Amino acid sequence: MTIHDRAYLTIAAWPGTLDEPRRAEALEAAGLDAAGARLAARIPAPMICHFVSAAERVSALYQLARRGVAALAPTRAELDALPAPVAAKRMTEAMGSDGTLYLVEPRHGDPQGLRTLDIKLLIRARIENSETLIQANPNAVNDAGRGYLIGGVPAVIARRMADGEGAVQRTTTSRTTDILDIYTTDQRRIRVIADKFDFELLGADRSYTGQRNLDALTLRLLEKAPQAAMDEGFDRFRPPADIHARAHQSGSTGAVRARSDLPAFDFYSPWLALTHDAIQAGPSIP
Repeated sequence: MTIHDRAYLTIAAWPGTLDEPRRAEALEAAGLDAAGARLAARIPAPMICHFVSAAERVSALYQLARRGVAALAPTRAELDALPAPVAAKRMTEAMGSDGTLYLVEPRHGDPQGLRTLDIKLLIRARIENSETLIQANPNAVNDAGRGYLIGGVPAVIARRMADGEGAVQRTTTSRTTDILDIYTTDQRRIRVIADKFDFELLGADRSYTGQRNLDALTLRLLEKAPQAAMDEGFDRFRPPADIHARAHQSGSTGAVRARSDLPAFDFYSPWLALTHDAIQAGPSIP
């Protein structure tokens, strides 16, 4: 089973008629072992409970649907094939629309309209990013092992890290980014990144921080789109093991370890959108 045909068996919603033991029974029928089923039965939905192959998912979904469980099992390839988010640069309220129609100017491409009546889901998240610079003292670069990498770190530094020597210095810088993904009924995803968006449309409600401005924009959209669902659960999401949050850049005298929540969010957002659709559709026997 490769990464691209691996399916993420997801419980979208538990029916109220299933208590914890019966949830575990349903999960066992879907392919989980007894211990894993008991553990997953305690976790609130929505959640990814198991990996199955694309060939196995029909049987797994059948077993869950016949017990009234709303479930889905998208593959990584199917998630990657969904439309990419349109990064918005600014939004302008249409004259006389009373906040129900906006013109979205993307960072790339042509402007497009957004009716609040077409919004089905808003996903609000805070993304944590950090970079750690790992350096040795100037004399360390003459040691044996120069140029070799151990775990993405030059060997001379890796040995000092293992030995606990004070010659290794770490400097970490962190920043946060606030993001709003707007899903529409015509299968678009408009993304507002707080530090890359012009909040002029807020007028007197505009604040000095991206977080507050994005909060104000989210509330304004929700006011005019009462049919839309709202999600703020990304901070509680534990991404699958194949979603990598770290990257390395190395040189002969140091290494930079970068970590970002963005890859996890880029998985979470379309996964949750599909989960939302599954909840709306209800259990369906394949």
